[in-house]
Amino acid sequence: MKITAYISPDCPWSGSVVLVLEKYGLDFEIRNVAEDSQAMEDMRRLSKQAHTPCVVIDGAMLPDTTGQEVEDYLLSRQLVNCTPAPTTPVLDVPSYIAGVRLADTKRVF
Repeated sequence: MKITAYISPDCPWSGSVVLVLEKYGLDFEIRNVAEDSQAMEDMRRLSKQAHTPCVVIDGAMLPDTTGQEVEDYLLSRQLVNCTPAPTTPVLDVPSYIAGVRLADTKRVF
């Protein structure tokens, strides 16, 4: 499954999306639209709007979404198990999104 999350570090809904994707142990790419003008341009082109977060899951765009909506989408299509993967809680979501996990090569900041 290919997942791209277009986020902004100061957006609480962006944090909720990242937490849901981490909750299920999914590999995903983060595109920080606050720092990357190409990411913002791509998000606007794909979603036809400029609000974050937006998530693309196997080509399906979830524009201006929330973590709950992403989780509902994943569960309703049986893309994840009902039992989440064990994770470490993220207490500072904006810093986490902004690049605390730079060592994780599956992420693009």
